[in-house]
Amino acid sequence: MPPVTIRFSRRGVPCIQADHWDDLWWGLGQVHARDRRYQMEIQRRLALGRLSEVFSQLTFRADCFMRKLDLLGLARREWALYQEPERRTLLAY
Repeated sequence: MPPVTIRFSRRGVPCIQADHWDDLWWGLGQVHARDRRYQMEIQRRLALGRLSEVFSQLTFRADCFMRKLDLLGLARREWALYQEPERRTLLAY
């Protein structure tokens, strides 16, 4: 059996089968990316304060605010606190 099997029901509901948790999280990430790629990209840009690269001046003030929050810096500091199982899960996803 392959490491991950992803099947979709007639209604489009995914069923992910894997022998290991890392493979399962990878499969879930693939399903999310398949169905929500645009949303994930916009949310990533929002968190980094980089929406204006796409939307021009319309989102400049939001970018300034998000950069003040420094969510990337927070994420890096949080990452240092995670144990190996949590890191492996996030990297697999």
